[in-house]
Amino acid sequence: MLKVCYATEMNNLISRIVINTLLGIVLIYTWTRFVNIEEVWQKLIIVNPLILIAIVACYATSTVMRSMRFKILLPDKNISLVQLTLLTYLGQLLTFIIPFRIGEFAKGIYIANSAKKPLPTAILWVFVDRLVDFWVVISLVGILLLSIQTAIPTNINLIIGGLAICLASGIAVTVYYPILIKKIAVIVLSIVFIKRLRTLLLKFTDYIINSFSILKVSPQKQIIAVSVTAFSWIFESLTWYLAFMSLGIIITPLAAILGTMLMALSFILPSAPGYLGSLQAAGLLVFSLWLGLNSVDVSAATILIHISIMLYVLIAGVSSLYFLKLNLGDLFKQFKNTKL
Repeated sequence: MLKVCYATEMNNLISRIVINTLLGIVLIYTWTRFVNIEEVWQKLIIVNPLILIAIVACYATSTVMRSMRFKILLPDKNISLVQLTLLTYLGQLLTFIIPFRIGEFAKGIYIANSAKKPLPTAILWVFVDRLVDFWVVISLVGILLLSIQTAIPTNINLIIGGLAICLASGIAVTVYYPILIKKIAVIVLSIVFIKRLRTLLLKFTDYIINSFSILKVSPQKQIIAVSVTAFSWIFESLTWYLAFMSLGIIITPLAAILGTMLMALSFILPSAPGYLGSLQAAGLLVFSLWLGLNSVDVSAATILIHISIMLYVLIAGVSSLYFLKLNLGDLFKQFKNTKL
């Protein structure tokens, strides 16, 4: 089944990149209609370029912490924290260039090879790890929205809070009662009358449910994993805090954290390669419309962040590719030839 998914994805990849790039160009054009580019430039020329080093360091530290979470959860202990960190750096580079979660697949392929695990299992481990990250984000966003005044509609907070509770409940049931979930899946999929398709779906469902077993660690490790994730977002929010402060703009640390996580949620939607236009549009939506900052100030900060991200993913990603000694072509050939 994964082989079919891979073939379908690759057949549509070029067209999706073209469409998303065009969307990014449209967003850039729209962004220039909302802000005075000359004013943005005047803001940027007063910035000390050394601030970019600090921002890149914050991104790098945040990534190390997310890798620590995966290290805590990963059943195979032969894969070191250094390897996981380098894989995450590389994954971020790949996703930055081709924003279709290519980095997660590459990480899963490497883990499957190193841990001698089935490729579907390793890839699903990666996505379960990201699911934990997502749950932490929406939980913190829900909490912060209760304490920070924003222009976000009040019912959005209820939706986010409900989503966080439902997601936590679903994860807990899947982790501790997998047999129950499998029985429910059998009942639900019984409506699929094509036997071969039903068999494939049941097998794939089993892979997904079994992959959640990596979260069945001690409560102490679960708390550490969630805490490390929260701290990783604090470090990532420092990038926006530093960008605004370098421009002489005052923003509270809590607002920076909330804005950063809302920005992250905005990238659930399709984005162009290199976040072209997406970062600018999301920046105006989150920091200007919702958090009330001046659009010129936000646009200048967004450009600083965009430059920092490009430096970060290029330096960290290319270095990781060298140190891991990976051949991406061979990795994706292995993925293409994998059968569920």
